[in-house]
Amino acid sequence: MVESNNLKLASKEQTEEWLKANDIWFHTVTHQEVFNIPAMLEEVKFTDLSEEEKLSETIFAKNLFLYNKAKKEQMWLVIAAHNTVFDMKDLCKHFGLKSGNLRGGSKELMEGILGTKSGVVNVFALLNDSENKIKLIMDSRLMGNEYKHVGFHPMDNTATTAVRQPQLQKIIDLTKHEATVLDFSTIATASSAAPKTAPPQK
Repeated sequence: MVESNNLKLASKEQTEEWLKANDIWFHTVTHQEVFNIPAMLEEVKFTDLSEEEKLSETIFAKNLFLYNKAKKEQMWLVIAAHNTVFDMKDLCKHFGLKSGNLRGGSKELMEGILGTKSGVVNVFALLNDSENKIKLIMDSRLMGNEYKHVGFHPMDNTATTAVRQPQLQKIIDLTKHEATVLDFSTIATASSAAPKTAPPQK
């Protein structure tokens, strides 16, 4: 387990300093503490800074920290647009796991490897996974041109930080993780004719 004093990022201030040091544009807003996407949609409000920086159109990231119940060293961070809909059973099948083996990561794993708690998981936290124990799965909608800005919690769920979409790949590269880009619409099966969103866990 990663000890807290080994964490590279543990606060909003450290996250913003890291972004500045790596020449990554960002804009942060503060708000009431939120623990899921519905609360984010209600509480987090960006305003446009300019014609180029239309932050009111920022898409929020839905972050799921998952593991294989049968082989606990297998872990994933799934990052999708907040309005991307998929069924966890389909994702489990896509990963080649037996039904029911894809579970949400424990509080201890989350804090030990990513340095976050439930409701705060974010792409920046991958910097704390220095041993690359976690496989990163990115929604193809976030990696294309559909959105200009993507919002993540900066290690603190009383704040949300928008970054420019073209710099998202740079952020991932700096964490030394390789993203598997997934079009979630391609993993849907007939059994998920009325798919639900994955459990809200950011």
